[in-house]
Amino acid sequence: MKVLLDENIDHRLRRHLGSHDIITVSFRGWDGLKNGKLLDVAERDGFEVLITGDQTIFREQNLTRRRSTYTATSADGPTRSPASAAS
Repeated sequence: MKVLLDENIDHRLRRHLGSHDIITVSFRGWDGLKNGKLLDVAERDGFEVLITGDQTIFREQNLTRRRSTYTATSADGPTRSPASAAS
């Protein structure tokens, strides 16, 4: 599984995600991309999961037509997108 870690996530999390293909936004050179553009380039590049700390992504973006799964993390625990939770 191809997983993208957003720039607001501690990159050391990669060590805890098993044998998945874990890539960071910084490694790709996508630092500073706004959510909509980041989602577009991530899907186009074949990422299946985005892990972000941005809790607003679910309100700001229409994720129902997206192919990928989006998980936002916080101190309270992870939150999956409504579209991802339905699948």
